[in-house]
Amino acid sequence: MKTFVIFLCFSLVLMAIAPMSTVLAAEKEINESKELTKYVEKIDTGYTFNATKAIDEGHSKNSVKKFKRNFERLSVDKQEIIYNFGIKGEMSTRVAPLVAFLSGVVAGWVLEKLLDYGTKKFCKKYKNYNSYTKVGCDIFG
Repeated sequence: MKTFVIFLCFSLVLMAIAPMSTVLAAEKEINESKELTKYVEKIDTGYTFNATKAIDEGHSKNSVKKFKRNFERLSVDKQEIIYNFGIKGEMSTRVAPLVAFLSGVVAGWVLEKLLDYGTKKFCKKYKNYNSYTKVGCDIFG
């Protein structure tokens, strides 16, 4: 736990001292990911992301590629949450972290370190520690 708290504090400090341009870039990516949720389609076996349509309608190839890659990593249940958000546009506590994950903004470094620690090990121990670990473990663990 001590290691995780130190890690979390370090991450928060990094985010606090990040240049404003980085924060604005992250907001831009998240907003684009919100727009990309409109291209999630329901199919017989679950859900798919229509990357071709998204690119044809003016979204950047890089953002579409990142969104598609991360969308395919989600479970069908989480893909359904994204699909419903794309239709209704209602943000909830479950949608916000998923959209951030899809945009790839979930501080790549933080995510990498969490994965290095071992998602399963972390979630087994801390899943119900608080609402943040619960949401994080619902997505990644």
